[in-house]
Amino acid sequence: MEEARPLRLTRHEFVGAFGDIGTLLPLTLSLIIYNGISPGTAFALLGLTYIFVGLYYKLPVPVQPLKATAMIAIATGATRPQIAAAALLMSAILLFLAATRLIGKMDSLFPRVFVRGLQLGLGLLMMKTGAKLAMHYYSGVGSTLTGVHAPHAGLLPSLNDFAIALTALVLPQIPLTLGNSIVATRDCALKYFGNDGERVTAGRLAAT
Repeated sequence: MEEARPLRLTRHEFVGAFGDIGTLLPLTLSLIIYNGISPGTAFALLGLTYIFVGLYYKLPVPVQPLKATAMIAIATGATRPQIAAAALLMSAILLFLAATRLIGKMDSLFPRVFVRGLQLGLGLLMMKTGAKLAMHYYSGVGSTLTGVHAPHAGLLPSLNDFAIALTALVLPQIPLTLGNSIVATRDCALKYFGNDGERVTAGRLAAT
């Protein structure tokens, strides 16, 4: 029986609440500017997700964006239906791995040295991408604020959208999600929070 961890708000919790901004905000703004994603919907769902994750884990667990998927979508000008299809496919894959408990067995496939290297490489890649995108934000954000969005197709994904999403957006993301968003997140939770971190399992991370 797990003992409920009390909710608290300290200066450390407050500072930690902004830990994802360096990754999440640039990617979200870029998807809004270049791919026509609705800013209201995006930020509303992000806010609800953060609240849910905080209440569920009662630990500073990161809300991980699909970094590879987002960067490829931005670079290739993927449409909203293709991005929606990629999200649905990733959700289905992660829920399958969680429901069948295969995700727990896959944890052993990622040695810690691999996870650390993945985190370092991802950090360097995000710095490079962020610097490049920052050069284009001023005009892009201005257009977004005045209601001008990138051109986009319809809302519902077609079979062709799912095919494009699977090959171009989902397959490059799967190893990154398994290694960084699940294995590395669980590893950090155990390292920094001890027994409290036991709640952050690979299965729960995949399901949430």
